[in-house]
Parts: sequence; C-alpha cells; structure tokens
Amino acid sequence: MAEATFEFELFVHAPRERVYAFMRYLPNHVLVHPMIAWIEPLDELELLEPVASLSADAPPRPRRFRVFDRLAVGPWSWVFPYDVELVVCPPDELRFAASRFPGVRLHNVMRCLEDGDGTRIRERSRIEAPRVLLGYVRRVALAAHTTMFEAIRAHLEREPTRRP
Repeated sequence: MAEATFEFELFVHAPRERVYAFMRYLPNHVLVHPMIAWIEPLDELELLEPVASLSADAPPRPRRFRVFDRLAVGPWSWVFPYDVELVVCPPDELRFAASRFPGVRLHNVMRCLEDGDGTRIRERSRIEAPRVLLGYVRRVALAAHTTMFEAIRAHLEREPTRRP
C-alpha cells in the first residue's frame, strides 16, 4: 500500500452552526459532491436518530453509510458502491473513513471553525491505495473535492440548510 495526502481550506459566509449541520448530514453531500449519485444509511441508529438531529454535546458515535459514486470515462459511466463511516465530534469536527475495492481507503478530518462573519472549513485527507492506483485515485479525489468545496460555498451562501 502507498499513501498520499491533500488539504483544503474554504471560507463560507454562513454561520458555523449552519455549515456544521449541513456537513454532518451525509445525504447533503449528494448536493455538493460531483461523483456521489446517492447515499443509503446502513445503521438502524441513523434511521431512528439521524446524525443531523443530534445535539452539540452528543457523544461521538460512528454512523455507517453506503455511498454510490458515478465515475465517467469517455462515453461510459459506472456506479460503484463503497462504505463510509462518519464520526461527528462536536463542536466542530467530522471524521470520515471510506473504503472500497481494491484496497482503496480515504480518511478525512473536516473542521468547521468560526471565523469573523462566517466559517472556515478545513479538510485533511489521507489516501491509502495500491501503488499502481495511487496517482489516479489522488487525482480523482483532488478534482472531486475541489469541485465539492466550491459547491459547498455556493450552496451555503444561497440556500438554507436542508434537514432530514
């Protein structure tokens, strides 16, 4: 296995609570991530008590989801599933761990920090993949997260937060 990392930082003119609430409700990521086609919760806990409804002092508990990405290459397109574990760590941190075949793993730590009249989002990502795939996986993840961060800004600066 080989590793690569990347980081993003983005300022959004929206209150931290609103940004954090949007980001911690994983189904909202369909609205901003260019590859995600749909998301299904895997835990009964998520169906009964969505993470978006938890209070700021709730203890961190992992929530599991199956995410379906759409990957287009030329005229062809595939949808492939992978599992994501989300741990919400109030008051401002989210930890994501994604894994899919063949041994590709993505670990993200995202923080939503109050900054003047808005919120600064910081993301650190670490990719683990077979050496032969690492360059491709990093390029695709970097492009998707670049697009995602701009879509987060556009969405949160114009729309109220979607709730379950």
